[in-house]
Amino acid sequence: MLNAVAALCVVVPLYILGKEIRTRPIHQVVLSPFWYFTFILCVAFPIRAMMIDADLIIIQALGHAQDEKPTSVMLASALIFVLGLWGAALTGRHSILKSFAVSDDETKPHNSPAQETGREHKRLLIGFGIMALVCIIVLVVLGERAITDFNGAAYQKSRLGAGPLLMIPELFTYAVLILLGWLIAYRARPIRSIEYLVIAVGLGLTVWVSIDLFSRRFIAAALLGMVILLVVKRKAWWPVGLMVFLSSIVATGILEFLRQLFYLSNSQYSFASPKELIEHVFIKNFAMFISSSYEGVEHLARFMDKASWLQLLTGVDHGTSWVFNAGLSLVPRMVWETKPVIYGGFAQFHWLYPAAFKDGFATAGIPMSFAVDFSFGFGLVFAALLTFLLGRLLGICERHFWSGQATPMQIVISLFILIYMFNWVRGGSIIVQSLLLFSIPCVMMFGFQSVLKTMFDLVAETTGVMGGAAAIGRKVFFYPHAYLRDRQMDTVRSWPEEGVENPDLVTARTGGQVTREQALKPAGQSWKTRLPLINLKRRPDQAPCGSTVYVWGGLITHGPFISDIDNPYAYTAYNPMALKLYKPILSAILEHPRCQEIRCLSQACRASLGREFGAAVLNKATVQYPCGSLTVAHPKTADPDRCRFVFISTQFEIKGGEALLRAFLRVVADHPHCTLDMVTHIPEHLAELAENIPNVTIHPAQYSREEIRERFLQNVDVLVHPTYFDSFGMVVLEALFEALPIIATDVYAIGEMVHDGDNGFLLEPPVSIWDKDRPSKLFSDIHQVHAALSQIDTTGFENALVAALSECAQAPEFRTRASLRSSKIAAEMAKQNP
Repeated sequence: MLNAVAALCVVVPLYILGKEIRTRPIHQVVLSPFWYFTFILCVAFPIRAMMIDADLIIIQALGHAQDEKPTSVMLASALIFVLGLWGAALTGRHSILKSFAVSDDETKPHNSPAQETGREHKRLLIGFGIMALVCIIVLVVLGERAITDFNGAAYQKSRLGAGPLLMIPELFTYAVLILLGWLIAYRARPIRSIEYLVIAVGLGLTVWVSIDLFSRRFIAAALLGMVILLVVKRKAWWPVGLMVFLSSIVATGILEFLRQLFYLSNSQYSFASPKELIEHVFIKNFAMFISSSYEGVEHLARFMDKASWLQLLTGVDHGTSWVFNAGLSLVPRMVWETKPVIYGGFAQFHWLYPAAFKDGFATAGIPMSFAVDFSFGFGLVFAALLTFLLGRLLGICERHFWSGQATPMQIVISLFILIYMFNWVRGGSIIVQSLLLFSIPCVMMFGFQSVLKTMFDLVAETTGVMGGAAAIGRKVFFYPHAYLRDRQMDTVRSWPEEGVENPDLVTARTGGQVTREQALKPAGQSWKTRLPLINLKRRPDQAPCGSTVYVWGGLITHGPFISDIDNPYAYTAYNPMALKLYKPILSAILEHPRCQEIRCLSQACRASLGREFGAAVLNKATVQYPCGSLTVAHPKTADPDRCRFVFISTQFEIKGGEALLRAFLRVVADHPHCTLDMVTHIPEHLAELAENIPNVTIHPAQYSREEIRERFLQNVDVLVHPTYFDSFGMVVLEALFEALPIIATDVYAIGEMVHDGDNGFLLEPPVSIWDKDRPSKLFSDIHQVHAALSQIDTTGFENALVAALSECAQAPEFRTRASLRSSKIAAEMAKQNP
């Protein structure tokens, strides 16, 4: 039975591989992270199982009791589960690569030498030099602490006891890989002399590290990286890469042999001759050495045999050791002196083989392999899920290698994952430790923001938060916000009906308006603006698969979407500090292909977006003025015998209502033919002031947009909008399309609609949430705006308002000219929209 299952583990992947080789260039298959993973899992594990079953590997040599040797049935069960995990990884990889063209990469663009920057290259070499210097210093310090006694428990304790010092030289190995990955990214660029020198130094120091710390992975990682660079640069050398990858299963055994030979030759053990030493180390334990990196198969067999059905489904320790493996073991004992040894891989080993701990510290090899690690923590279902995600991760790395459009940082991470595949298969969650260490030289050599952005992009796409992009042109599904403004409903109504999945979204809706209670309640700051949150919305369940979700002021967790914003701070619920905090994450989402378009309400919004997120995001942004249902009115000839002003806003104070009342009181004294209609929710303490000013009429803000247009905008002469708290000002746009002169404040996007002295007057506000196109200290906090208005002197602003109102009142020819200019500006804005 075991032989049949082992054969199945080999034949099924080989069949899939054969089909893929017929459709892809051979060098891509050779350097595929997934197929390397497959080779380790579906070839090495069955070989190890068959060796154990044939008594070529003596379990007792690992510290177990001989009677604990797994049976053929146990090993076969483990291999069946291994094949199932491989199937989960294959499915995950397919979900990533199904949209990736697998044609020869020669037809695709690659990072070119022209893209390389001298600053990037210089920073890379400086970082490498610092890591090399640190590595040399640590090696000298550790020189007297070299482990020369391979005495089982003493060896394990010595390595654990080295603590963080043992990890520091590993940073240098990562620096070598980062340099190699950077050279791979610029594959069309020849390697320079300085880089050959650096690589040589790196290889020499790596050998030193490997010998002094008795670790195989350092030199293996450097050699594999160099081979990958060779194959990428010279594709005809793919047989060399294939030979190296295929021989890696044997190479680990050879390196283990050399390591133990070194240990024993420097220990208290004595041998009559070198021949006796070699026979003791190599011949006796040949099979164990050949498969020394794949102990996981017998551990998995024992786990499946020993665990109850409940433990198989839910895990043994519910993730305690899994979390420890994932990162807690990085905490050195100098910080956590009581840190237990029996955690992580040790906890798993202790549960599986308690007999190995009879005499104290375990002498067996750890870790358990990812299959045991994932299953031990949360059960077999969880292990299958994580392996599916691992398959997606490997697919993303493969795409990075051959798409020709990956950044150097993406190539570096993909190279790291490919080279450390042994650790992924052997260690499971313990690889997180290596990732955390790997990030240190990455930050030094590429910068924190680049590393964070790439890591987030990788994790988000692996977990499906940033799912595959859909082609532009598919139907749009409008996000069903509970609160839709008129302009948002215009977007739905003006979209071609055949391109909309839910055109009935606006049925029976009248447009959201601020109620009197909301407008007049005591000012306060929303909890959404206090907390540093990303305005991330879950993709609606009712959105058909493949449709593009159109969302206002936010981002969608999964699938393609279009984002519509009035300013970029909408992405963090108008919290500017949160935007700075999450900028790498937001950049990763906005730059991803599934973000198909960013529609900005104004040029100011698009400029702010580019300033905050850079050219890649800016190139996705278009200006879409909310002109949906508006038509450009004919210019009006001013009546010299009257001048009707109108103020329209539900929020009286923060839109400059009080300053306007005080200014109009002075204007109407000189120009009694002027009137002022105010459509608003006026506070009680200002109602008396309004009642005592001649020609002022207060209208409750309860009209629809159509009624506002018919009753007011089409029957007045000038709109006055002295706001302190706007990003756009829809009423300004509506007045513009009615060909009205406009008096407004120079706040964010209003300057695009009102040109000072041309179609109206643009005044400097006494207080504002904006400092040009940047948030001021009052941004998003109505309470602070109200507080500021109660403390500052607005006399200067009122004087400017008086001057503007008086000019419009006494100069009908200016109003006529301004009306003509407003209609032309409105026509130009309408032309910009598709």
